[in-house]
This record gives sequence, C-alpha cells and structure tokens, in this order.
Amino acid sequence: MNCQYHNQTQISFICISPHTCKCKRKLCAKCLFDHEVDVKLAVPIEIFQEKAVMKLKEFQLQQTTQSTEQKFKFKSILSQTQNILKQIWEELSQSINQRYDWIQKENNTYLELNIKNLNPAESSYTDLEKLVKIVEGTALKDWNFEKNQYMINARRYLKQLGKNNEKFYRKVKLGIKRNQVFNQQEFQIKFQNSLIL
Repeated sequence: MNCQYHNQTQISFICISPHTCKCKRKLCAKCLFDHEVDVKLAVPIEIFQEKAVMKLKEFQLQQTTQSTEQKFKFKSILSQTQNILKQIWEELSQSINQRYDWIQKENNTYLELNIKNLNPAESSYTDLEKLVKIVEGTALKDWNFEKNQYMINARRYLKQLGKNNEKFYRKVKLGIKRNQVFNQQEFQIKFQNSLIL
C-alpha cells in the first residue's frame, strides 16, 4: 500500500506512539523522517505484524480457555439448579398430594359410614368407635377443625411460596439484565476502540 502523502512511496512502518498522529499510524520512509517521533516507536510492518499475531494468539487462547471454562461452569450450575428445582417440585407435589389424598380419604371414611347405614351391632370395632365419636359430636368437630387448620396453613404456605417464587424470579431477571447491560457495554467499548484504530 502506498502512502497517502507520498504517492510513490510504500508504507513501511507503523507508529506505536500513544499520540494521535496525522499519518494515522501508517508511515513511509519519508513520513518517518518528517514525523519527528522517536524511531523506536516506528516499528517495521513485518515486525509489527508478527507481534500483533503473537499477541492475538496469546490473548485468544487465554480468552477462549477461560470463556469455555466459565461457560461450562454456568451450564453446570444451571443444570444443577434445574435438577434441584425439579426435585423440590416433585417432593412438594408429592407432599401436597399426600395431604389432600389423606383429607379425601378421611372425608370418604365418614361418608361411607353414613352411606352404609350401619347396624351398630354388626359394625366392626373401628367403625363403632367412629360412630360413637360422631354421636358424641367430637369426631366430626375434631376432624373439621384439623382439616380447617391444614387448609389455613396450606393457604399461608401457598402465599409464602408465591412470594418466594416472585423473589427468585426477580433475582434471576436482575442477573440476566445485568449480564445483558454488561454485554452491551463491552460491545460498545470494543466498537468505539475499533473506530479509534
């Protein structure tokens, strides 16, 4: 490539001085003479290219290795989180189903006693005990109290679970947003730096 100021002369040097020069860092032999910068800051193109390639290779290898490791760690953590959440979901679902199945079973037991229209003399000891407690008024009262207490606790738990889910969701969204902002800032810095060069 020929020099823009000296059309007949080919560019031979790159200025690595921290100043902004009118030659836009590309120097021919005549520009080097006019440039008035320490000759050590004018690097021959071949040497500059070798150094740049070496630095790029060195940087790329480190960056690639580090980013690959970090990406793997993120994937691993996300996978672990997914497995933990799945396990929690299954345990919670099983626990809730067991409780509601138990409530339904107890309700059915009382309903069956009513449907059977049992003859107390022919009833089993267990059924007779239940019938006695029903007649006394304690069994159904105790059962309704216990069932209502569970329902109250279940509503509280459900409300707290909803709040915890919302907090977790907000934290994850905030982390995603921060990551996106960071990525945008990095892109803008790199873009601005590329314009300067």
